[in-house]
Amino acid sequence: MAKSELREQYLAQRLALNASDRNLRSEVICQNLARFFEEQGRFSQVCLFYAVRNEPVLEALREGIGEHYRFALPVVQPERQMEFFAWHKNTVLQKNRFNIWEPSPSSSERVAIHSETALLVPAVAVDERGFRIGFGGGFYDTFMASHSQCTSIAVVFSEFYVKELPREEWDKNVDWICTEKGIVAAKAIGL
Repeated sequence: MAKSELREQYLAQRLALNASDRNLRSEVICQNLARFFEEQGRFSQVCLFYAVRNEPVLEALREGIGEHYRFALPVVQPERQMEFFAWHKNTVLQKNRFNIWEPSPSSSERVAIHSETALLVPAVAVDERGFRIGFGGGFYDTFMASHSQCTSIAVVFSEFYVKELPREEWDKNVDWICTEKGIVAAKAIGL
């Protein structure tokens, strides 16, 4: 099946999730991430995403462990580019051209990406190798291609963690996959 068909199928399935189940599983995902960050002991910054279309909600992560890490949200730029800006409880958010909340660059500071950055990556689905289907814009693949020093973690509900997905030559795989069932390393691939 083509990526566009799979995207449509998985997205319809995710949009059918009821709100209370989504919220409960999102809380468990946040707990798994907090435990992972503590166990790894190497992160000082977490770049996450603002949930849309029934994605896991990650605000509880910032609220729960915010005093230990710097948090940031993406701000989309032209030509599939993104920059991350600090996100704290007083950050002014605005909707971008995709109708997704992002920090107002005029009221938040841009953050530098480094080896102590955990990049939480949204996905419609992700496979065991860490390849994902997103919304098709290529923003995260472009970002990961030029920021390989950070640790990338796809965040999905468990039914969207699958054995294998089709991939294109420009697709970048994440390092880890997080669901409400736990966090696993992406399987090594021979490219």
